[in-house]
Amino acid sequence: MSLSEEISRVGSLFIDTSIVIYLLEAHAQFGPLARQVVDAYQSGSVSGYTSVVTLTETITKPAALGDQAYVQRCLEFLEQDPGLVLLDITARVAERAGRLRGKYPKLKTADAMQLAAAILVGAEAFVTNDVGLKRVDDVRVIVLRDYL
Repeated sequence: MSLSEEISRVGSLFIDTSIVIYLLEAHAQFGPLARQVVDAYQSGSVSGYTSVVTLTETITKPAALGDQAYVQRCLEFLEQDPGLVLLDITARVAERAGRLRGKYPKLKTADAMQLAAAILVGAEAFVTNDVGLKRVDDVRVIVLRDYL
């Protein structure tokens, strides 16, 4: 099954940081797959979500390198894309993230925050390229590399 077919089976997606980075950097291998994900929510065929954790993670390296143009591009993409809902991390999300980390001890805090936000918003799938997140069974995890 192709990535597009997989996405067509859900009504809402939560996109992890890697998807945004692959898209904005036109990653040779994963950029086209990231484009399929973004096209799905931009077309309105699915609802698209991410959280402010994605914002933090996407601008960290460019900010360290002084690449303000790229930082601005990230901010504009995440804050102004009409098809993408940028979620805040609330106390409720943080609590759910803590519970996820209790259930999955190797889960990193940022990943737990992302997953918790996805679960609480009711996203039907969490799209990432982190194979390790497939062990989380609280939400359907779609990993890009599975569709190469």
